Amino acid sequence: MTNIRLSFTVNFAILIFVFTVLCISNDLYAQEKDTINLNEVVLKTHLGRTFKEEGKLTRLITRSEIESLPVQTLSETLDLLPALDLRQRGMSDLQTDISIRGGTFNQNMVLLNGINVTNPHTGHNTLSLPVSFFGVDQIEVLKGAGGKLYGYNAFSGAINFTTGLNKSPLQVELMGGDFGFKSAQAKTYFATGSEFEHHLMAGYQEGDGHQENTDFESLNLFYHGKYQQNKTQFDWMAGYANKGFGAFNFYTPRYSNQFEEVTTQFAAIKWNQDLGKLQLNANIYGLRSNDRFELFRENPPTWYTQHNKHQTDVVAAQIRANYTSALGKTSLHSEWRRELINSNVLGEPQTSVKEDENLLYTATKEAEFNHFFARNILDVTLAHQYNWKDLTLNIGLKSLHVEGVTKFYPGADLGYKINRSNYVVASVNKSMRLPTFTDLFYKGPTQISNPNLRAEEALTYDLTYAFKNYSLKAQAAIFYRDAKNLIDWTLQPGDEVFRSMNIAELGSFGVEVETDFNLAVIFNTKFLNNLRLGYSYLDNADANEDFESTYAFDFLKHKLTANLVISPLENMQWSIGGFYQKRNGGYQRFVNEEAIGFVPYDDVITLNTKISYKYKKLTFLLDVFNILDQDAFDYGNILLPGRWAKFGVSFSL
Repeated sequence: MTNIRLSFTVNFAILIFVFTVLCISNDLYAQEKDTINLNEVVLKTHLGRTFKEEGKLTRLITRSEIESLPVQTLSETLDLLPALDLRQRGMSDLQTDISIRGGTFNQNMVLLNGINVTNPHTGHNTLSLPVSFFGVDQIEVLKGAGGKLYGYNAFSGAINFTTGLNKSPLQVELMGGDFGFKSAQAKTYFATGSEFEHHLMAGYQEGDGHQENTDFESLNLFYHGKYQQNKTQFDWMAGYANKGFGAFNFYTPRYSNQFEEVTTQFAAIKWNQDLGKLQLNANIYGLRSNDRFELFRENPPTWYTQHNKHQTDVVAAQIRANYTSALGKTSLHSEWRRELINSNVLGEPQTSVKEDENLLYTATKEAEFNHFFARNILDVTLAHQYNWKDLTLNIGLKSLHVEGVTKFYPGADLGYKINRSNYVVASVNKSMRLPTFTDLFYKGPTQISNPNLRAEEALTYDLTYAFKNYSLKAQAAIFYRDAKNLIDWTLQPGDEVFRSMNIAELGSFGVEVETDFNLAVIFNTKFLNNLRLGYSYLDNADANEDFESTYAFDFLKHKLTANLVISPLENMQWSIGGFYQKRNGGYQRFVNEEAIGFVPYDDVITLNTKISYKYKKLTFLLDVFNILDQDAFDYGNILLPGRWAKFGVSFSL
């Protein structure tokens, strides 16, 4: 296996040192505890508000639910939700494109403890998080436009990964399995005094892969500190991730022997202050991503002169004020965010090296980077929430200023609590997405970008109904998204390369249903635990264009999900679940790097299972992915693994 660099940079080591000193200092202010209400489908995030407080209904996945599912990755967990399309190129969260309600993989916002960690380089790195699957305590999924509240990335939805809720002093998990898979994960919690909390997580995994050039190796390190006193609270975080993997056919099937390595560094500090009617919160954060892509891992041809190397930086500051009065709750939110890239491919060519060494504001002096691009984004949002009896009205207006251009994006949500068990929300929101750096600048043997791409915009209408009682939770939604200037890589008739372009207009109509039956209560038995069923349908009105689309038209038309959890023995839990999906569109089929014709996507049935048995402080696990050993493709010409068994043991204090 190619040796993958796993060393820290000096800058990151300094960040870790600074945050460690802060966490033991007695000069910090306090942080209020996270609040979780498991009777609701929402989570109070570190942003200080819930999606429901904004008139939104979400899907909350707790750690206990995650552990009951037949999953071992974040991708597999999210794939059991209807209306979510997880298109994996590499397993074990190496590279997964997330689509919500038929949006493309670049149209989602990803948050870590309420911090926007969306990568402006490319949505392919969405799950290149500094924390691993083992370290995530909860996942909150918002389906539908969330730009009014969370920013321009939340075009079709948002996902928030939460850490720092686990209070176990020590948890260790060791796993091994088919295809040379090995994994070691650990996390610990401890307190210093009555005010400080510390959460440390580390994970390593490697594998030989299920076919040629699919080997991988990854490392995650993450620290989350908390401090609280009275009504003041602080969070601070730092994380590092490195993963390298054989990228068989990832970006083009014409050259199959590809390789990629992605490194992520992250640091953030947050403050919340409760002043009664006035609540304030602020955060500053930085994110760095280094991506090295090799079109030819070995034996490159003479015309291939260099690998693609990119260094993407994000630095941002955010402040928010919420004021409650007799007229309701008024919120003012502002965020400044600077996104930049130094690269040997992406960005504008640099004819001379600039003298300023501050990489946040100029191009780096390193000779390997001769392209640079940066943009400043100022986001100001004014919103008001009014409650009258069982009605909740939330209206807002976002002003987005990007490099001299200002646009406005309004939105409104109206919620009605019918009774204790029934709730309905109607929404209309306008959202947008800026092109990624790849959309704007990438050029390769089979792709040509367009630096003049316009921002995507959409107007989304949504009606959602939720029901819950002691034995059943259910949500049903119907939506329509009218999108303009959608960005996609397309192959026009008679052309030989894919080009990034704006698609004039695309209308998307969808329906989704999800239910959770508490079988233990319904049948008054310990043998049956719960049954979750879900279904989603999507149709894009203009998905039959006379050109080949890479992403926009390859949506899931039908998706059916199911998961059953039973307890056949005391201390034993057995879950079996999976999904059926029918994908629209098709792809150019390649064999031995030669095109043989266009083929439609086949229907896919994926079934997974997991058995766990707890003995004292030990838990034994058997997890089997794709137990039917079906051939499946999320992307054309990239075969997913067949049957994959993993066995492990975990220890918990």
